[in-house]
Amino acid sequence: MNTDCVLCFELVKTGKEHPSLKTISDLGHSQICKCGECGSLLMSTAGEWETVLKGSISRRQKQNKKNAA
Repeated sequence: MNTDCVLCFELVKTGKEHPSLKTISDLGHSQICKCGECGSLLMSTAGEWETVLKGSISRRQKQNKKNAA
């Protein structure tokens, strides 16, 4: 089963930020963000994004089911 977050995949490939990103650290020349959809940690340096810690979309789905109950 593929657990890649489409939003984070697109961010790394195209640099297009998405609204589920929350900035964890901003040092001016780089920043670390957390995805609210999958929990991934992503780092941007000079406009280039990379995944630091990969999350899982199944994590978000489980949380949604728990909140719905």
